Amino acid sequence: MNTTGTVLRSQAPDRDGNPSNRFAREAYAVHAGEQGWIALNEDDARLAALLGFPIAKIEEDPLPPTPPTTKERWAKAVKALRKAGVATRQNVSACCQGCAEPFKSTKSFDAETTPYAWNFGGQGMALKWAENGKKALANRDRYGYGSWDVNDITIYINHGNGSAERIVEAFRAEGFEVIWDGEQHSSVAVTVPADLAPRRGRSW
Repeated sequence: MNTTGTVLRSQAPDRDGNPSNRFAREAYAVHAGEQGWIALNEDDARLAALLGFPIAKIEEDPLPPTPPTTKERWAKAVKALRKAGVATRQNVSACCQGCAEPFKSTKSFDAETTPYAWNFGGQGMALKWAENGKKALANRDRYGYGSWDVNDITIYINHGNGSAERIVEAFRAEGFEVIWDGEQHSSVAVTVPADLAPRRGRSW
């Protein structure tokens, strides 16, 4: 029967020769009364064997969690909006003044009652992402006339039927800078880190 016994923790020295706790791990089940060594790699296992300890387990150091990209955070905010009952469209190329136009093909959409949100995608204002998803790509035709670098762009989200508060909440929850003056006729502005799109070839 296996029970939790005594498990030694590797104390391999760091670069300065001081004991390091970087190999600390939760106890691993070994036979009762035995001592076991949780080795994090083959070198650690060889060290334990030289010291005369039985190896309970070899376990590589796990990689740290990868933080979500800006694109992933944006997608999560959009998903939260839809879950909150807001009809949402992105990069709409129709006339920017046609508030209900982006939802003409949406089933059960009532322009008078359904909360909605969308960003205009025409005239170089579409939201497009770099391949790694960390930054948006600013259209050079719109942002590239000066010699300055583009650090971010503002995406203006049109809204109606009481959805503005939910838009603000969803994007702020994902760490975006959001500006809205509280007026229902005013767009919600979301700041996104960006670089100018490559000079050769279009990215959208």
